[in-house]
Amino acid sequence: MTSKTAAATAEREEQREHARTNLVRFVRPGMAVYATVVHRSASGMSRVVRIYVVSGQEIINISGQAAEAIAYAWDRDRGGIIIRGCGFDVRDDIVRTLSRALYGQDGDLTMRSL
Repeated sequence: MTSKTAAATAEREEQREHARTNLVRFVRPGMAVYATVVHRSASGMSRVVRIYVVSGQEIINISGQAAEAIAYAWDRDRGGIIIRGCGFDVRDDIVRTLSRALYGQDGDLTMRSL
């Protein structure tokens, strides 16, 4: 691995850790994470999903921070997390992956549909 590649990898991991730290402020174990599919590709092989939490009286869009924290692709045009594949619930996949990234296990967060 070159020094540039190593530096880029270290910077990327630092960004992921920063996103996880920010998310833990809003996303607590046992919380509901609300998810909605905002786009489906014509082939049906990918989706774009946005996720939200309710904190106090506010609805907070955590999609960008979550994409960074779980290393999923980001759709800039649609403002959502890109999930490729079919035959599974993409919303549940994101919430379970986020639960593992923040708390080390599935099930600490509950997915709710919008």
